[in-house]
Amino acid sequence: MKTLLRAFFKTSLSGHYLAGNPALANIYGYSSPEELIENLINIQSQLYVDPNRRHEFKLLMEMNGVITDFEFETYRKNAEIA
Repeated sequence: MKTLLRAFFKTSLSGHYLAGNPALANIYGYSSPEELIENLINIQSQLYVDPNRRHEFKLLMEMNGVITDFEFETYRKNAEIA
């Protein structure tokens, strides 16, 4: 049985996490949202497998104000692809 995790987060336009929930930290391999926020200081280069997806994310936010169901590949803390 597959477990569904719902990750919620808030980022700055410059690419810093401002807030995140425990599910987000778990997905990326961090022990807490605080550890994730402290260590991920440039989302585009540290997190996205395809950095262009961050650009697409920002454009969608500018156009819609909210994004749901946006999928992208990311790196975990241990450099594996999530």
